Amino acid sequence: MTRTSVEELAEALRPRYAKARRSEKSKILDEFVAVAGVHRKAAIRRLRHARRRSGKRRGRPRVYTPDIARVRREAVARPSREPCCVLGFPFA
Repeated sequence: MTRTSVEELAEALRPRYAKARRSEKSKILDEFVAVAGVHRKAAIRRLRHARRRSGKRRGRPRVYTPDIARVRREAVARPSREPCCVLGFPFA
């Protein structure tokens, strides 16, 4: 199943799961796990809570000034230009 279809199934079962007693919840979980192919604990989380649909990233936004961005790019590119210390020849 695709992620969207798993989420649609969870959305359909969520009200029934919320109203169910413990023994009924177990049956609903068994059904969801068999159909969706997820672990039981993941199924419990999925049926208890709706997914947050936020396009924003949490935390401090990444803002790099041009000089910091240049240093970061160089730090990534530097290892590919340095010779390999174990083999003794340039890393290609």
